[in-house]
Order: sequence, then structure tokens, then C-alpha cells
Amino acid sequence: GGYNSSYPCQCNPQCRLHSSCCSDFEDRCSEGAENTMHPDGWCSLLTLKQDEVPVRVRVDGVESGALPCDMQKLAPAGSLFCFSLIMPSGYEFDLIRLQHREFTSIFDCDGHKIYSNHSASPAPGVHTAVIDVNLDCDMGGEFGTWLNTPIFLKVWHRVFQDGDYRSFSWTAKVDADCVFVPDILRNILAHHAAALVQADGGGNGLYLNNCQQGLHGPLEVLSRRAVTSWVNGSAHCERHFNSLCSGDCKWGEDLFMDQCLWKVLGARRDDEWMLLSEDHCKPDRGASSLAVVTDVHDWQACDSGHAAYHPFKSVETYQACLRHALRQSGVPQDQGQSGRFHSKPAGRSEREERHTDKDEVPSGTRLAFR
Repeated sequence: GGYNSSYPCQCNPQCRLHSSCCSDFEDRCSEGAENTMHPDGWCSLLTLKQDEVPVRVRVDGVESGALPCDMQKLAPAGSLFCFSLIMPSGYEFDLIRLQHREFTSIFDCDGHKIYSNHSASPAPGVHTAVIDVNLDCDMGGEFGTWLNTPIFLKVWHRVFQDGDYRSFSWTAKVDADCVFVPDILRNILAHHAAALVQADGGGNGLYLNNCQQGLHGPLEVLSRRAVTSWVNGSAHCERHFNSLCSGDCKWGEDLFMDQCLWKVLGARRDDEWMLLSEDHCKPDRGASSLAVVTDVHDWQACDSGHAAYHPFKSVETYQACLRHALRQSGVPQDQGQSGRFHSKPAGRSEREERHTDKDEVPSGTRLAFR
């Protein structure tokens, strides 16, 4: 598509969320980005089709506008249900309170739920759903990880039993100490929408692998059908791997889930390196649907454009990371009287865009790259 600098804000209406977007774009064009100019003086904005990948190229002195104007032609990302399992006290409780106050992490999803093994209220109107499970576990096994598979099997079965996830296209399990920006995840999911329709329509669902070493637990993203396949097939996977390992394989939940869904149940596994940046899995964009040509960032900088960063176990470090992540992503930050920042416009209900269809990817338009 073309952008005529004589008509500011001619592009995607979403651009208007950023008050300086169009004027900045016009200024940048006039500063000499000749390769973006048509002979008639128009600045060109690239367009993308559903399966094409937007690539940002670093050019000294030039900043790209944002995204192609035809991004609304992409299939919608689909609705998003998120949940966390927390200890009923301690730093996780404090982080959930912060997330609720700032309307971020799971509270910025289209639906959310918090599980714990005790009844608790980390914020006004927020109550934990109680699961009868001991949250203590040992470290060990081949990889020296938390042996938390039995705990999260109970949690996932409770998610299945409660049934909230059935009203949404995607489900995300989010650790409390994971700085998570749902709008970035939605941008990513738009590029997996076609695969979602195929995998949920005639297969055992789709899930996203977030690390080259295999699925890591701070952010697990599964389609509706994948959640059902995972819960219904987990007992079969336990028998399968107990036979292979001649007993307990001593895996963490993330490894067990990855191997179960992928190798035993045959769910579709799509690599998506822009999901998670953490100390155990450094940023790498090689297989991302949102490829970015840039240097690899330190995960603690929270500025690499990922949907999540982990771990940040104090309110201060979590909040600092969140500010960097939102600033890098371009997600609008609304400063209210309290000075707090929000990734959604003020007054918008957290369930305003909730979809209840069970067979189709919900309609709606979201940007697929900011």
C-alpha cells in the first residue's frame, strides 16, 4: 500500500493509537529514506499476506514506521485464556497483586484464573481456585530441574474440569514471576492462526515450543484442542514414559508435556522463539514468525521484543522489566492519576472481547506486529 504524506494517518486505524506515528513517519521519509519513496513522492509501506513474515532491518538514522497497512488482512489471533498457579503467600502473591493493579500479565488476557492450594485473595475481587495438592517438590533428574510434573498434572486436570479454556482459542499457563505482555503474544499468534485452524480442526491441536532446548514452563501456549488432548492423553503418556525409563523419568512438567504432546499424542509443535527470553533460554529469533534482524539482547534487559521474560521475583525488578518490555513493544501505556501504566485503554473491560465459539477462530482484528 502507499502512504501519501499529504494525508497524515491514511494507514491502518490502529496507527492512531500512537499519536506521533504518522507525523513521525512523514518526518522520517523527508529525512532521506529514498528507498521508501515512489517517483511521485509517496512513501511506501510494505504489505503482507497471511503466511509472510515481517522483517525489521536496522538502518542507521532511519526508524521504520510500524507495520504494513494491510496487516488487517491477516487472520485474527483468536481469544486468549491465561492462568497461573501460585503459592498462597510470599513473592508470588505480591507479584499477582502487582499484575492486577497494573492490569497486566494474565489480567490482560481475554479470560484468566488463579489456582493455589489454599484460598487466598491477592487483590480486591480476585480469589484463588483451590486445588488439593502439595506445592512442594524436589529438584533432581537428568537436568536438575524441579520435579513438578505431578503438581501440574493436577492443575491441568482442574483447568480441564473447570472448562473455561473451551471458550477461547488459546490457553497460556504463565508463571507468576514471568513478565508477560499478552498483546505481544496476540501479535505472534496471528501468524499461527492458519495452523490453528488446521490442527484444531482435524488433529490433536497445536502448541508453541518456546526454546531451542525444548518447551520451557514459564509460558506455555496451547490451542483449545491441544489442552483437551494433553489432559485426556496424559495418563497414556505416563505409562509410555514409565515403560521407556523403567520407572519415573524424573522430568519437569514442561519436558513431560513437550514429549507427551509431540512424540506420543502427535499434536502439532511449532517453534516460536519470540515467546520467551530467560536465563535458561537466551533470545534467538531464527525460527520466529516475527523475524527481527538485530543483535541478541540480554534477557534481563527486557527489550528484545519477546512476549515474556523470566524470572523476576521481586516487585521492583518485575515492574522495571515490564516498563522496558512495554516501551520496546510499542504497546500504548496509559498514565492515569495514579501514575500507573496499563497496556489496555482505560475503561475497557477485561472480558469485552471474550469469544464463546468452540469451532471457529474468533473474528476480530489485531495487529500482527508493532
